[in-house]
Amino acid sequence: SETPDREKGAEKREPRRTRSALDNPPTFNGDQTKFKDFMEHVSLHFEEDPTYFGDEKRKITFVLSYMKEGTAANFRSEWLEEKMAVTSIKNKA
Repeated sequence: SETPDREKGAEKREPRRTRSALDNPPTFNGDQTKFKDFMEHVSLHFEEDPTYFGDEKRKITFVLSYMKEGTAANFRSEWLEEKMAVTSIKNKA
């Protein structure tokens, strides 16, 4: 007998993130002189685990999670507020 995961038509499992040997990206505060370094770190994570980061939503969430200070944190907050408002409207429809 097949397990539920192997039954015909079963939903695919979401990819799991592998444990990374890379350092976490530095926190980004919006300082444009530090943007290139930040994005290089982020890009290394995307390259290291392309299956997990094959979804744009995961990439966005990962990047936003390191935007914790300054104008970058303001951008993150505004983006999330807008995203939550759109999601709320879609759920009501």
